Amino acid sequence: MALQSLGHQAEDFLLMAAPKIGIVVVDRKVVGQNLDCSFAIAKATEEEDWHERTDFWFFIRTRGWKRVGLSTARNPEVVNKKRAYEDVCALFVNFRTLELSARGCEKDLGVLESIFVDLVQEFVQ
Repeated sequence: MALQSLGHQAEDFLLMAAPKIGIVVVDRKVVGQNLDCSFAIAKATEEEDWHERTDFWFFIRTRGWKRVGLSTARNPEVVNKKRAYEDVCALFVNFRTLELSARGCEKDLGVLESIFVDLVQEFVQ
């Protein structure tokens, strides 16, 4: 088995943790459609990831689909670069928080949930 990059591991952890905080994980094929849930997340295609800096598509019932780039970066240069992308919302989550959330740690699930609450508020404004 090949080793995954930390970025891909972080993405997998997010997909495992999302249902634990009320976010439905859906297939990429439904992006663009209206869903019968409040929040959903779909992993972007490799092409979207590579060429459009999109790791996920995030669905909010009242706003539709939004592009999200996941980052575990702490380096200010990387953080500022990711924040500069206009069409993709940067979602910054500590790698360990993602890992422990995927395993069901209540404290880390609470942190992850608050990060998504902030994301939703950003999209609603």
